[in-house]
Amino acid sequence: MRHSLRIFLVFVLLTSVTFSARAQLAAPPGLVHQELISEASRKGSVPVIIRLDADNTGSHTKPWDFRTPAPPSYDRDQIRNTARSLMQRMDSRHLVNVKQYRNVPFLAVTVDAETLQELLDDPAVSGVYPDLLFKPMLENSTEHIGALNVHTHETGGATGQGTVIAILDTGMDPDHEFYKDRLVQQACFSTTLSTDEDSSVSLCPDGDNPGGDDTQIGGNAGKDCDTSISGCGHGTHVGGIAAGSSTGRNGVAPEAGIISIQVFSYFEEEDRAMSWVSDQLRALDWILDIAGTTNIVAANLSLGFEESYSSFCDDRFEPYTEMVNALKANNIATVFASGNSGKTDGIFFPSCISSAISAGATRINPNETPPDQLAEFSNNAAILDLLAPGQWIASSAAGGGYELRNGTSMAAPHVRAPGRWSARPGRMPRSTRCCSAWSPPGCRSPTIATKADW
Repeated sequence: MRHSLRIFLVFVLLTSVTFSARAQLAAPPGLVHQELISEASRKGSVPVIIRLDADNTGSHTKPWDFRTPAPPSYDRDQIRNTARSLMQRMDSRHLVNVKQYRNVPFLAVTVDAETLQELLDDPAVSGVYPDLLFKPMLENSTEHIGALNVHTHETGGATGQGTVIAILDTGMDPDHEFYKDRLVQQACFSTTLSTDEDSSVSLCPDGDNPGGDDTQIGGNAGKDCDTSISGCGHGTHVGGIAAGSSTGRNGVAPEAGIISIQVFSYFEEEDRAMSWVSDQLRALDWILDIAGTTNIVAANLSLGFEESYSSFCDDRFEPYTEMVNALKANNIATVFASGNSGKTDGIFFPSCISSAISAGATRINPNETPPDQLAEFSNNAAILDLLAPGQWIASSAAGGGYELRNGTSMAAPHVRAPGRWSARPGRMPRSTRCCSAWSPPGCRSPTIATKADW
């Protein structure tokens, strides 16, 4: 029996970001490997993500339209044993900031050029990728998208009750009145690292390893970082849009539980918060670990590359794509903004991953016809899934009160399931999308939309 996934749009903080010039995602693996070795020689060391050649029961074969029919199913013991054996063989080498994953066959480390070459020659290693850096960018919208009807009668009172949203961002102010009673869990994955060009300091409030890859689970681990640092305060705004609730104000899922996960680190040279991909993957891996006991319906991330794609980009950065596929297989949607560069035929990575959900932004003006138009800053492409208001959006501010922010991050969708979802992939019907030039014939802004066969 075929099932469809009903996707209701809520406003969640998902930002577009820039990426290091070293990240040539489209380059052939051999060229990427050589560039990484050269970079390690120049800097002394480089952070990388290794793909382990662990046995799996699934298939990496892609169908004709490049959508993975079913993600590979990996044995956790096999992943752990493969990683352990590799590290034992590398025992004499200087491996720094080792980050292990339980659900996908990857291992993140910082290595020098000679060790990197040895890793590339090891039979347990099938690929090496740069550990990329992401930078965050920067009240009545819920009424505009019809959320009040959804909360009351259209779907029998769909408020998100019984579901949980994971917000991977700069963290959230745990004391804010807008959502503080519904923070069900907090975590932090951050990194202290020093090279000649990329030096970061962990932003976990009380982590277990401030000298390297830092991890903190529970307590106020997901607390928003100090707003004196550029980029911080971002996650507080997002969490409120997704699931805030107080007198006279409501997010789109005002009764959903929230998991706040802080995945940013502080870069003193740039005086701003940025996020290592390896930390994002650790957070998503942890979500998979707790998915069996927590009804997590979506993972919302404020991350992406300022490199746009007009077609699906599943083969551009395998670690991210494989993690998104693993989450989807567990009925957890990953949601990304399309980006804020005003592209007319391209959206940022990773929103271009076929199994992810992408969103562009509209601006609301009741004096125009139609009242919402594509925002000038919003990236757009034929593969874009959904559009929603993303300009002048009011939500919670770190430290208390409320503030306005703009961006496709404010328009990004949140997934709510009325029941168990089908994880079967498939292209969303054109009738439910508004994705090429605004506004194509017969297409309206799908601020509450159905994306079939997600």
